[in-house]
Amino acid sequence: MSQSNDSLGPTYKDGKPPSAPQPLASETELQGLGPYRILETLGRGGMGSVYLAEQSEPIQRRVALKVMDAPLRDEESRRRFLVEQQSMAVMSHPNVAKIFDAGTSDTGWPYLAMEVIEGAPLTAFADEHRLSLRQRVAALVAVCRGVEHAHRKGILHRDLKPSNVLVESVDDEPLPKIIDFGVAKALDGSATQTLTARQTAVGTPRYMSPEALSGDGDLDTRSDVYSLGVMLFELLVGKRPFEDEGGFSEALVRNVVETDPPRPSTYYRKSPSKTQDVTAEFRSTTRETLLKQLSGDLGWVTWKALARDREERYASAADFAEDLEAWLEHRPVCARPPSLGYRLSMFARRHRGFTLAAALVLLALVLGVVGTAVGFVQARREAARANEEARTANQAVEFLEDLFEASSPGRTTADLTARELLDRGAERIREQLSEEPTVRARLLLTLARVYNRIGVTEESVEFAREAVELYERAPASEAALAKALEQLSANLHQLGDYREAITHAERSVELRRQLPDTNPSLVARTLQEAGISYALLAERDKAESLLLEALELLDDEPETNPGAQVEILNALGALRGEQGDAEAAEGHFSRAFEIQEARTEGASATLVGLLGNVAAAQNEQGKLVEAADTFGRAIRLATEVHGPTNFRVGNMVGNHGINLMRLGRLEEAEESLQQSHEILLAHHGDRMHYDVALSKVRLRNFYLETERFDEALQAGREAIEILLEVRGEKVAAEERNGFGYALLMAGRAEDAEPHLRDALRGYLSGESVNPRDLANVRSNLGRVRLALGDADEAKALLAEALQWREENLGPQHEETVLALRWHAASLAALGQRERALESYERAAAAPDEAMVYVEREEIERAIAALQ
Repeated sequence: MSQSNDSLGPTYKDGKPPSAPQPLASETELQGLGPYRILETLGRGGMGSVYLAEQSEPIQRRVALKVMDAPLRDEESRRRFLVEQQSMAVMSHPNVAKIFDAGTSDTGWPYLAMEVIEGAPLTAFADEHRLSLRQRVAALVAVCRGVEHAHRKGILHRDLKPSNVLVESVDDEPLPKIIDFGVAKALDGSATQTLTARQTAVGTPRYMSPEALSGDGDLDTRSDVYSLGVMLFELLVGKRPFEDEGGFSEALVRNVVETDPPRPSTYYRKSPSKTQDVTAEFRSTTRETLLKQLSGDLGWVTWKALARDREERYASAADFAEDLEAWLEHRPVCARPPSLGYRLSMFARRHRGFTLAAALVLLALVLGVVGTAVGFVQARREAARANEEARTANQAVEFLEDLFEASSPGRTTADLTARELLDRGAERIREQLSEEPTVRARLLLTLARVYNRIGVTEESVEFAREAVELYERAPASEAALAKALEQLSANLHQLGDYREAITHAERSVELRRQLPDTNPSLVARTLQEAGISYALLAERDKAESLLLEALELLDDEPETNPGAQVEILNALGALRGEQGDAEAAEGHFSRAFEIQEARTEGASATLVGLLGNVAAAQNEQGKLVEAADTFGRAIRLATEVHGPTNFRVGNMVGNHGINLMRLGRLEEAEESLQQSHEILLAHHGDRMHYDVALSKVRLRNFYLETERFDEALQAGREAIEILLEVRGEKVAAEERNGFGYALLMAGRAEDAEPHLRDALRGYLSGESVNPRDLANVRSNLGRVRLALGDADEAKALLAEALQWREENLGPQHEETVLALRWHAASLAALGQRERALESYERAAAAPDEAMVYVEREEIERAIAALQ
């Protein structure tokens, strides 16, 4: 663990070095450090010294042992030591140093045992290895991710600086590790006292934020962002924005608090020529190239991170990292004020070749062709050659339409340089085509399609609505109006306004059916859109009716649009699966797979998804062996298409693990579930992500099955934490239900109840609730109330759950048998012996394959007790 002398400091409680050196532990006092034996001194800082030590038990290894400068004789020392111990203990991230152990020696000297990092401070490593700007930025991104992890755990570092980020070379790539949380602060204020005056400011002055230096006790994540910004500035130009002697001087405070930092390019340009050459050489570039880079986006990003007013700074380390990654990937950065030329140039850098030409053509289009089309329209009025010029104007409109469509080839985000061009085009259409409603409507409808494709949904709805209104007022064909209504419906659907989307879709269908020679695939497409909207509103019967009608239209002309057939069959399969008809779902998914397989050569992402759906439906029916084979095939196909570490593969492996668990192949199941979790963590990094939450849910279910309740509850807590972060309360309802069930299985019914009631409220507050989920949470809550002695409420809840399962899953489904068992128990608890006996006997009549959640012997014992 190579460190400079200030690797652990200077960290001054009062901003000034102590008047006398803190006492070092003597050789005698350093004995009795548990299983550790000191080998050599690695470094010394403001709060203690770090030694290379050898651990003897329970395993043999070398560790970095941080020993405090004094025994824990006062409350402040104890508090500070506890903060660092707890701060590092809750973190687990590849860019944060691991803590192995903490304790106190026989003579009262506190210590922390950490991993040994064979590295150098960040800036020293960068210079020693002549890292380029891109390599330096990539390294700082990793540091930002580690800081982001600490922030999510509620920890503010407060002393970020290059010497507290040690970098190792792993496989010839820099691996930064953040160390020394000795002055960390809990973001909720629970772990440390609030700082209220400059005398109590802590940290290293050269890297402290303006609010930290001025003694503002209300520090948040943006204070660490500022420190990261200073580190970036130093990585770029070799110096900090405000140089000082390292102390807490009035001049430093005044500069940082009252003065905007210099821009990196300005700082570099003002340096002596020789210094500029040396700085560029250490970054493996030339003076001209370095200045050009510093004058561009990288300079803007640095300046935003160093903003004096924290309201203008990046809100989090994650936001800072995102902008740095945007620079690395030649994408627009948020820090830079956007301009038309800037976004066009960034688009060209990312898509060299024909895309640059396309962007330039689009630029010419918006600035010129709309005007040309207007010119043609005006000429049509003024000249005698009306028919010819009308034809020419129409061609110009079609050319404009084609180019607008080309501006978003399959893109799903609004990150297109064409966005500003489209905005200007829309403005000119509205300004200059006010007297040509049909031409204007056609162009607005094109804009509606393009804006929707690039993710700008609200504007797309406005354009489509205006086009519909223009067509309704102007003498236009019903086909044009039907097309506009379909587009408005699609855009509203994308926005989540399903009810209005259905209204316009149904009107579009009605108009098209009245037209002669209507293309059936157009009607089917609109019916499909309306059907999916109904499904999302939980009106499943209506949804199924429309989807089946759309499928029938396409079946009459199967060669017309096989892709639409696949989409409709997949939607029908999902719908039937939600209704509990797994057999019908499998049929739809299998047919969709066959159609897709016939129309494509080789593997594809669509085939992977469809085959995974087939396997899930088979698993749901209890066709476990068949499902295991299908899952295996799907995993092989997914690996071929996406690679072994893709999130789709991770999810498929996880579903396969649940299938193996149900087959009783527990060792294989656990291996698959752990592999799935590792793939998803690797794919998504340490970020909170829905996929990672799902992997936690699968592990929770496995631990419940194997009665490892502590591990199940831990996985459940972690899943809820992620889901609340990424999807909100309503989406977390399902996992609250699962976590409540885990508590119930662990014998903690009282603890389970609030989670289950939260889940029930979450389901009921949603516009679209899956009735199966509702039945499950009612069943679990009913069991809790039964365990807590409230048989009346238990019976009501369990009866509702049973009724839905009997009507939708059938009397011999495994979930129905479980519902019968618990409903019978509630009746027995209320003394309703005959009705209880009837329910138990109906459960006992179920076949063996339905006894997944209930043991037949258990039911027979209950029957015997009631007879």
